[in-house]
Amino acid sequence: MKFSRQDLKFHLVKNIILRLDFQGVMPVELEKIVVDVKKTLKAEGFNRLNENIENSVEIKSKPSQAETPIQGISSLKVFSFINERRGLILSLSTNNIVISVNSSVYVPFKEYSDIFMQVVDLYRTEIDFFTVKRFGFRKINFCFLKD
Repeated sequence: MKFSRQDLKFHLVKNIILRLDFQGVMPVELEKIVVDVKKTLKAEGFNRLNENIENSVEIKSKPSQAETPIQGISSLKVFSFINERRGLILSLSTNNIVISVNSSVYVPFKEYSDIFMQVVDLYRTEIDFFTVKRFGFRKINFCFLKD
């Protein structure tokens, strides 16, 4: 049996991630952004808000036997807005903005990039020392095949 890309493209599960890393945002400023963005995201169909703490451990690449390999441990408060119907999760913190798209149907880029850019513009206009460090875009396709 022969399959073409055309046969498979509507059976792919898509995972798309847009991420902007930055510096210069204080926790108090993040909380103001969250309050300001809530109404906009509610109008876009986001129906849940989670507040989480993300922990990260920094490990030295070549520690000596006398020293511990752990260089530092840090915690970061993250606010995640969720739109279950469209498979969108928008996470806001003092270090980054991340929008994740999880869908088994095609989602136009404009649909989630507009939301992402609205939030980036809010950070940019409301926070004096907002400085972009890195932008990332990742797209992953999954296709589950049975014999």
